Amino acid sequence: MPLDIIKFAFVGGEVSPNYYGRSDLAKFDLALAEAENWFVDYHGGLSTSPGLEFVDFVQNDTYPTKFYTFKFSSDLANTNVILFGHEYIRFIQDGAYVLETPKAIVSVTLDDPGVMEVTSHGFTAGEWVKPVATGEMVELAGRTFQVGTVTTHTFELLDPFGNNLDTSAFTTYVSGGTIARVYTLDSPYSAYDLELLRCHQIRDTLRFTHADYPIYNLERNDSADWTMALEVVGNNLTAVGTITLTTLKSGGWSTAFVITQVNQEGIESIASDYAFITNVTDYTNTDNGGAVLKWTPIAGAAYYKIYRTRVVRDTTALSRSYQVGYIGQSKGGHFADPGIIPDFAQTPPINTNPFANGRITYVDVTSGGSNYTNSSVVSVTDPNPSAGGFVGYAIVATTTVSSTGPIVGIIIVNEGHDYTNPSFSVTIGSGAVLEGHLGPATGNYPAISTVYQQRQLYAAPDELPLTIFGSKPGQLSNFSISEILIANDAFEHTLDSEDVSPLRHMLPTRGGLMVFNAAGVWLMSGSQGGAITATNVQADPQSSEGASQVVPLKVKSDILYCEATGGKVVQLSYNDQIKLYAGLDLSLLANHLIEGNKQIENWCYANEPFRQIWAQRSDGVMLNFTIIKEQEVFAWSRRLTRGKFTDVISLEEGNHSTVYTMVKRTINGRITKFIEKVSRRDFTHVEDAFCVDCGLKLGNTTPAADIQVAAATGTGIAVHASANVFVVGDVGKVIRAGGGKMTVASYVDANDITVDIVRDITEVVPFSDDYPKLVDSGDWTMDTPVTSISGLTHLEGEEVKVLADGNVIEGLMVTNGAITLPLAATRVIIGLGYECTAKNLPMNIQGAVVENKQQRVMGLSMRVKDTRGLRAGNDLNDLSIIKERTDEAYGEPTRLMNGMTNLAIEPIWGPEGQSYLVQRDPLPATVLGYVIEAEVGDDSK
Repeated sequence: MPLDIIKFAFVGGEVSPNYYGRSDLAKFDLALAEAENWFVDYHGGLSTSPGLEFVDFVQNDTYPTKFYTFKFSSDLANTNVILFGHEYIRFIQDGAYVLETPKAIVSVTLDDPGVMEVTSHGFTAGEWVKPVATGEMVELAGRTFQVGTVTTHTFELLDPFGNNLDTSAFTTYVSGGTIARVYTLDSPYSAYDLELLRCHQIRDTLRFTHADYPIYNLERNDSADWTMALEVVGNNLTAVGTITLTTLKSGGWSTAFVITQVNQEGIESIASDYAFITNVTDYTNTDNGGAVLKWTPIAGAAYYKIYRTRVVRDTTALSRSYQVGYIGQSKGGHFADPGIIPDFAQTPPINTNPFANGRITYVDVTSGGSNYTNSSVVSVTDPNPSAGGFVGYAIVATTTVSSTGPIVGIIIVNEGHDYTNPSFSVTIGSGAVLEGHLGPATGNYPAISTVYQQRQLYAAPDELPLTIFGSKPGQLSNFSISEILIANDAFEHTLDSEDVSPLRHMLPTRGGLMVFNAAGVWLMSGSQGGAITATNVQADPQSSEGASQVVPLKVKSDILYCEATGGKVVQLSYNDQIKLYAGLDLSLLANHLIEGNKQIENWCYANEPFRQIWAQRSDGVMLNFTIIKEQEVFAWSRRLTRGKFTDVISLEEGNHSTVYTMVKRTINGRITKFIEKVSRRDFTHVEDAFCVDCGLKLGNTTPAADIQVAAATGTGIAVHASANVFVVGDVGKVIRAGGGKMTVASYVDANDITVDIVRDITEVVPFSDDYPKLVDSGDWTMDTPVTSISGLTHLEGEEVKVLADGNVIEGLMVTNGAITLPLAATRVIIGLGYECTAKNLPMNIQGAVVENKQQRVMGLSMRVKDTRGLRAGNDLNDLSIIKERTDEAYGEPTRLMNGMTNLAIEPIWGPEGQSYLVQRDPLPATVLGYVIEAEVGDDSK
């Protein structure tokens, strides 16, 4: 029985064999059994995966590495991929390492190794350098070198792995070359700790956290000027010194003041020591009397805040134990208090650094001693030279302000850091014995961070794995608190989780702060959806399925995360009505892709142009996941290469999401790591389709002039340039402009040539009888056809696939970093080949039962777009290829096919009725849908 079965979309992607019997599923007719090196375009088509462009080598590539992104704005100058290696950091911009200022090359010897002379180069052995201009020694172009033995003005050239670079067969160098050092920054991180290193960007600063390291900030000053420094937690402002008090009228009452300084950013210092004044009137109850305060102003202070105790009788034991409240502020070193009533809800800050090791958290008075006064000063020493920062004041039990007594307590206003065995002493008095109680000496560094509601949030130090710390609002380094806690104080909130698995992620969302650990997901917010403060917080469970260490992704308003066991990808979508994030298993139909030891290790979301997630799996396979929730497009596929993917990251560069990958390959017998970026799949002609891995393309020349071509087709056509860009030697060169291709036939003058048009110009003026448009400078190229292609040292000893002027060439080996083409070309793309294989699901027909019948596919009628070289068949060893060539000019490549095409394939009877779509050439293919011409026979017996 002959049948036609239509497949009009592929938005189900690759599904698990577990679902082959579930033809009742809505996505069954839209899915595939295999999608290897194909991806699902969210419009519904199935396209071959774009290639990978070689970016550069990786230094110390036997160590783990890690990518991070920096994006200040979308323009290229403000975006970077940041590479962390073993104790170093490098920066990638627009597909290349960031370099320092180039230096002129004086000479290069023809020797083994070659020696380069650069006056006062300043390079150090082991550093990496790259030529910016090569002069006549073209063999240097595009290469990366390690600096060998150095003198003041010379250095040996080594390859990236430290082997001597033999330049004896290179072209003789004369002049004109420059070379630059690859900009590199020292890193405090071991390569083996990078897996758990977390990063959060705050404008021009990247903040890094790791449970085994203090907090570091990587700050950009310029493209090749970054600094890596420890984050300074705490206000660390100088406290106000001695306060001089003057009584306006004598009486039998006493009070005390403290003062803080506030800087230009609104950060308030710790309080000064108490300044006591006696023999004043009770001026808060009368208008008779008062006090005047004077102190030495502090450079950089914007203003000062003044606090005071109650006014008490001289016979009262006024001491530092009395609370102070805010009474006013001053812009200078002077303040008059006429009797202001203190606001005891506002108290001076207590400086805290919850991430400091060895803090003095409490001082126990084991013996109070005697003869101490309110002027006694506490000091501390410690055998650890790094210890410091403690500030505390003695509380003395006296009968009057000016009398003496024992110490009964210590007020701590700064806990300090790195104390191991503190020893205390107190002036004016004797006999007191003080014992300091220390916070943990280790385990205080936060593992994760983010910024939420203008607070810097840290979480999950080893000592407090479920605790979140929040700074004061707008003061991202200030974790001060008040004696009486108020809403805008810093906070410490601990999650109520039965499982003490450390928090792994914090993610700001529209509903609140999402918090993840291995046991579940919580939504933290203030009550009734308000802000999280020191006095207002609640955490509502959202899911009992916890998260792995893979950082969750934001896709529009949704959150995607990998479940803790690694076998599931969950989408959380916020419901405004119930104020809850509901979960959806996005990997349910493709669970075979991430089961067992095939877990996702790194992933990223690339919004433009294909709205895909790129997920690097633990076995080195890359997964592509196209996701458009509103169109119900959830399609998984696999991206394989001749090697293993070890990392992936996406960065918005202009209006395009560029995906960068780290790939481990065995090249010429050596296991090597490469940085490779996913090529853009926006070609307009087959010769520009980048469909190889670890590949490079031949550079093109863009003369600085506008040109006008006199006709869209023909020979001997005049071309006029707006500037003097032509020379006699241009005859025979190939020009590409306006969608056309032409060969320079004759030279007229510096502004004019004639050309023979090989491929007609397609960009023409409307309603002009095909008159070509003016081509702007930068939009056309002129190149000399070549047969020898160099600069391929990264593929030394490997067989490569080549697309030369749109023609496929195979079987070429890279020798001495070069290949020789059988025919000269001007558009050349070279790299490692990969095969794209798609397989349809077992045959299913609505309203009929065919699962128990013999089946065979006899042909396919496909609607294709920008396709060439596509094969199909029932057996991978017996595939038919689409016949495509029509009326192309001699020597021109077969153009890309668009529209319907029919292909007869060798029919084979079997129980499933499955067939393959295969691309084996470095060419693109997109299938928008197809009709399977099949036949169903008797039952399977």
